[in-house]
Amino acid sequence: YNAAVGYPLAATTQLYLSYGTAFKAPTFNELYYPSVGGFPAFGNPHLRPEKSQSFELGIKGTQPDYTWSLSAFQTKIDDLIASYPADNIAQAKIQGGEGGLRWHKDTWEFYTNLSWLKPEDEQTGNLLPRRAKTTFNVGLAETRGPARLGIDFFYQSYRYDDVANTQRLDGYRLFKLNGEYRFTKNWI
Repeated sequence: YNAAVGYPLAATTQLYLSYGTAFKAPTFNELYYPSVGGFPAFGNPHLRPEKSQSFELGIKGTQPDYTWSLSAFQTKIDDLIASYPADNIAQAKIQGGEGGLRWHKDTWEFYTNLSWLKPEDEQTGNLLPRRAKTTFNVGLAETRGPARLGIDFFYQSYRYDDVANTQRLDGYRLFKLNGEYRFTKNWI
């Protein structure tokens, strides 16, 4: 279940608090994927489902030309399913914060988002596999009639591929050009 409550601090600013629980059953592959090509079996028929509880506190605002948001959150997960080979992490915690800004004026749009995470195995203190600590995105786009053209920059910091934090995956950056053309009012 999920529950949220918001409180207006001003006509354009709202404080909110949310709480939710979740359940995730293991997939068929996580349970039964066999050994292939000399690699060890990926599946683990003894996996338990994940259960989690999440809290979030945030503030968001809306102005004629822009919107913004800041939030802090924490998720506690029992029996987190980690992959290759599939296994449960008894207790995991993900804490973090996120901020975003979206500005638009006439035909121009600017947007940015920054996320910071502390994803850790509570028993070992290791980072959770395949979860980057920092993610950043910024972009600029212009719309002219039915066409939209934009450029984005995306960054994600390093992470680990394994529970023991021995196989480090480097961070990466992407520059993206993107475009859209609306052929009719009902198509994008």
